[in-house]
Amino acid sequence: MKTRTPANQIDRRAWWFAAWLALMFLAPALGAQPAARHVDNRFLLVFDNSTEMKRRLPAVRKALDTILATSVNQQLHPGDSLGVWTFDQTLHAGQFPLQPWDPDHAAMIASNITTFVSQQHYVKTTSFAAMQTALDRVVLGSERLTVLIFCDGAGEIHGTPYDTGINQIFKQRQTERQKARAPIVIGLRSQRGQYIGCMVSFPPQAVSLPAFPPLPEPVPVPPPVTNVPPPPPPVPPLIIIGTKHESKPPAPPPPASTNLAVPKALPAPQSLPPQSAVQSTNSLPPPSAQPAPAKTTAELPSTQTAVALAGLEPPVARTNIVAGPAGNSAPGANGGLILAVVLMAVAVGLVFFMWRRSQTPPASLITRSMNEEKKSLRP
Repeated sequence: MKTRTPANQIDRRAWWFAAWLALMFLAPALGAQPAARHVDNRFLLVFDNSTEMKRRLPAVRKALDTILATSVNQQLHPGDSLGVWTFDQTLHAGQFPLQPWDPDHAAMIASNITTFVSQQHYVKTTSFAAMQTALDRVVLGSERLTVLIFCDGAGEIHGTPYDTGINQIFKQRQTERQKARAPIVIGLRSQRGQYIGCMVSFPPQAVSLPAFPPLPEPVPVPPPVTNVPPPPPPVPPLIIIGTKHESKPPAPPPPASTNLAVPKALPAPQSLPPQSAVQSTNSLPPPSAQPAPAKTTAELPSTQTAVALAGLEPPVARTNIVAGPAGNSAPGANGGLILAVVLMAVAVGLVFFMWRRSQTPPASLITRSMNEEKKSLRP
């Protein structure tokens, strides 16, 4: 039966202490790492239902298979939404269900889309204006949006910042595309409600897309402000308006006369000036009119007025921008991680020292007695 020596007990305590020390300091450092932010990434495929495009369906099918097989050059990620529109003189949206992208089912998704497009009703002429209003709403409501428009190059597109360049390419390449029976693919990209780039591709060449700029850092949420009572309004200075009151001692009564005399005739009364003409010497001058406080800030016209003066329309407010939660600062996380590594090294050294100590077997009682005898026999 194996018994536990005090050295083995010390080793077990050292191992438990090292594990507890590492867990205590590594857990906060790992929890301080910022979480990955999810970006709402949408893809929209738009198909022109013109008669000319019906003859180009085989080329459209090949181009779509290549685009989805490569996940749009590795820019279409699992979980991104994929929508399909068609248009002629009107827009047909919502007829194809929204697809969450799964690269393992790329071939099946491409087959379903091409089957849906081939079953559409094709007309002689189409208009890009049929889809522009709905496209503008989707751009404003998307954090990141990629639009691929498959068309024949007939007509003109309006409503994007790139209309002039796109229409010029239509005129230059329309005849060549018609002979090749191949579509023209317009790639538009927007971020947070604003167009950020456009590229025109010509299958069977690879479809190219402009790169997204980096998203701005999320604005930290300010701490909540407690309800602080507003300061009391300033007390206006006390102003007293009126006549000065002077206290005078009462006049002494006239002495009593013992001799009664016949009164003389009183003089005729004189007319007094009007009360308004009499100026009181005890009245205070009226307070001077205080000047109106000067305006410290010039009144600016409202935003709509300023925009109207500039001849522009007021910008449309974006309401769907969601800011992601702010992560912890990087310096705090690095400092905690370095401290945890140092403490882990100290714990490992302590465990190694205790292990080495436990490997040295203690001397038995017989060995110690023989050593003592040897020491005593020495001269």
